[in-house]
Amino acid sequence: MAAMLTIILRIAHILCGALWVGFAVFAGLILMPSVQEAGPAGGKVMAALQARGVATIPPLLALATLVSGVWLYWRLTAGFQSSAITGAVGATYGVGGLLAIAAFVVGMTMLRPAMLRAGALAQRLGEMTNEAEKAEMAAELGRVRARRFPVLDRSNAMMIDDQLQEAPCSGWRIQLPLPH
Repeated sequence: MAAMLTIILRIAHILCGALWVGFAVFAGLILMPSVQEAGPAGGKVMAALQARGVATIPPLLALATLVSGVWLYWRLTAGFQSSAITGAVGATYGVGGLLAIAAFVVGMTMLRPAMLRAGALAQRLGEMTNEAEKAEMAAELGRVRARRFPVLDRSNAMMIDDQLQEAPCSGWRIQLPLPH
């Protein structure tokens, strides 16, 4: 019975984790830039996505990943025994788990609220008729989007391949705190 539970937890952990990361990468690199390029019509797309739970599904996947991961870690370390946690495997999984928890906290406290705000602004922008108000709303939307994804901003960051002197990385700009 315990072996079957471990197998189920591992499958849930891997599947939910892959979907969580995959959704985040898709949203950050493909979906949000496409919605932004669509202009005012992007507001309608965001409203439709939010109606279908786009802001709810990733946190649920993340939560399932974290809960299954903590349970697996508890089983691996025999109830969080210090001798197991301080070993190489326990420490490696522990650091990975802490990083996943940190990503979840950042996502829930910074990225998700900004995405919901950007979606609401984009929807209101699509409904506006006054050009002066549209320009003001578009500027606010740009500020929200710039704060939300500074790491993946194409226009304000340096190319990672310039710093590493390697082949281009598909034109995506990644902001790194590297000295010049």
